[in-house]
Amino acid sequence: MTFLKNEGEVVSGITGLAADKVPFTGYHMPCPAIGYLETGDTGFRYVAASYQMNL
Repeated sequence: MTFLKNEGEVVSGITGLAADKVPFTGYHMPCPAIGYLETGDTGFRYVAASYQMNL
């Protein structure tokens, strides 16, 4: 999977998901099984999406 960025810059795979904060889902993921990736110093971290409504 590749993402086309500004000025022809191409970001691929997991890096693109984390950079654009694209939600994703997968089997055998912690509940709620949909979330985002955050970039860290040594890799990536899964952040679960919240079903709680912000009022």
